[in-house]
Amino acid sequence: MASRSTAYWQLTTPNAPGSNDLMLAVWLPEETGEPQDVELELYRKDSPSSGFNVPLSTKERELGYTFPGFRETQYDSVGVRLSGSGIWVAEITITDGSGSKYIRRI
Repeated sequence: MASRSTAYWQLTTPNAPGSNDLMLAVWLPEETGEPQDVELELYRKDSPSSGFNVPLSTKERELGYTFPGFRETQYDSVGVRLSGSGIWVAEITITDGSGSKYIRRI
């Protein structure tokens, strides 16, 4: 597993039980190219078996942060349903252009 990647995710509205809109930004080293695959699983911290995969769509990059030596790709998902309040964990699996996998839990 490669060691250099950065992922950031944000439940944008309303960040509560029910329907939510989500944005995910992934930064990979420029030399690895665009991501081949990005998967996102959400689960309640107190119940890892409650997890579900979130369908992601590539979105046009909005103005944001830049990191020298890294390339950003943005994704979103609309209508992500959270079953209840509590602490949720995002497990992000990124496969870069060279086939290396990165797994981050946020």
